Amino acid sequence: MKMNDIEQTYSKLVVGNHSPENSCFATDNDVLLVKPRSKVPQKVVIQHHFVSAADGKTKSKFGWVKEVAAFTFTDFVTRYIGKGTLTPAESEHILTMLESIQNLAVNTPVTCNYKSRGVIEQSMQLTVHKVFFYSA
Repeated sequence: MKMNDIEQTYSKLVVGNHSPENSCFATDNDVLLVKPRSKVPQKVVIQHHFVSAADGKTKSKFGWVKEVAAFTFTDFVTRYIGKGTLTPAESEHILTMLESIQNLAVNTPVTCNYKSRGVIEQSMQLTVHKVFFYSA
């Protein structure tokens, strides 16, 4: 993580929308974050999930973009995580989430997964991206 990442300001968060039938167990408007998996097997795509910042455990497959007053990475950690030190992987995942949603419209549904990247040296990288819901 570079110093620029910590000083950069963000104005959007991912929040929950309670919907157990869609594997969204966080309560409405809970701030969500992404925690790294302990092991990521090498596959093309692996579905991941957000967790509620309130308890760090309640899972949500989807989140929605919400606009808020400008904040920095440090502000986010202090306000929503509160614990002393994050691991480099935790910081990287949160920064990936924050950077990925900044250009998305408010109320855009998003999800997160790991995707295989690289040809010679393959690695699994976290992506947070827009999703489309279709009604039948």
